[in-house]
Amino acid sequence: MNFEDIVKTLKAEFGETVKEAAPGTVVADPGEIEKIALFCRDNPLLDFKALIALSGVDHPGRIEIVLHLASYGKKHFLVIKTALDRNKPEISTLENVWKTANWHERECAELLGVLFKGHSDPRKLLLPDDWLGYPLRKDYVPPTEYHGISHSRHNPVEKKRGAPPS
Repeated sequence: MNFEDIVKTLKAEFGETVKEAAPGTVVADPGEIEKIALFCRDNPLLDFKALIALSGVDHPGRIEIVLHLASYGKKHFLVIKTALDRNKPEISTLENVWKTANWHERECAELLGVLFKGHSDPRKLLLPDDWLGYPLRKDYVPPTEYHGISHSRHNPVEKKRGAPPS
């Protein structure tokens, strides 16, 4: 099955809530993402049993969620993108569709501030529980210290010796 056939199959089921964006990529309505994901996994023509990656991208005014899907049996791939309101980025969890979505969503929530509604375990993966802000947002300003420990990007020993910064 080629990409055009994949798009035709998706459009036949979901109409204009799915649009072709670029070769190998479709854009989907965020309110339909769980239904689209289930269809992609369970439809025998599509057979997208593997979620390779779920990531987020910070754009002006929106957070974009990007899903990379694979069908190893059919030997085809698909990228699905969906845009969320940057001020309130919320979307349904996909961990009930692909178990691998669990950690991908946790990372995206922690680093971009996306709320995955219905997620079973929203704990942080990378940052301390009391970390403020979302480090992958373009307007994020990293703190210069955490709990009194400086983590600025200079070497205080070299500054004392008068050595030029490297």
